Amino acid sequence: MEALWDDLAGSEEDVEVPEWHKDVLDHRERLLAEGKAHFIDWEQAKKEIWQETR
Repeated sequence: MEALWDDLAGSEEDVEVPEWHKDVLDHRERLLAEGKAHFIDWEQAKKEIWQETR
């Protein structure tokens, strides 16, 4: 188990991030900068996620 964790806990430079994920994060950052981001509390988010998966 320790060897597995050591392998998973490597440096973040070793983790390749897909381009689509970078695009999503860039888009969210732009929304924040423009004041257009929409936030909900965690309880509401869980409720919405639950409803979407049913």
